[in-house]
Amino acid sequence: MAGFWASVLSLAVLLPLAGLTDRRVEAPADQGPAVVVEDLRDVDRMLRESLVAMRKGHYEAAVWAADKVLTIEPSNVTALELQGSAFFFMNEPQQAQSVLRRALELEPDNKVVSALLKRI
Repeated sequence: MAGFWASVLSLAVLLPLAGLTDRRVEAPADQGPAVVVEDLRDVDRMLRESLVAMRKGHYEAAVWAADKVLTIEPSNVTALELQGSAFFFMNEPQQAQSVLRRALELEPDNKVVSALLKRI
């Protein structure tokens, strides 16, 4: 699945360059909230929403949708790539670098993220 999103993101971002249900199960105070299975199904939908928003030039909507994914899966590299790319297109290079560096920490060999960071 990750390979699919990487290829989709490559096409959607690099070529132009060359609802969350909020239902949570209570967790102990020392842990983050548990994620309901329905939320996990929403991740793919929200990633698609972010990608579609990027393609339409609605970068704030792309950031928002990717951020919703990151509330469920903080280490979702695809969401970080989409969010960093949207910040790049919004002419917010510092935020783009910050997000993309986090993605690169999670996947050091990610060529898409490396290429995006070189563009900033």
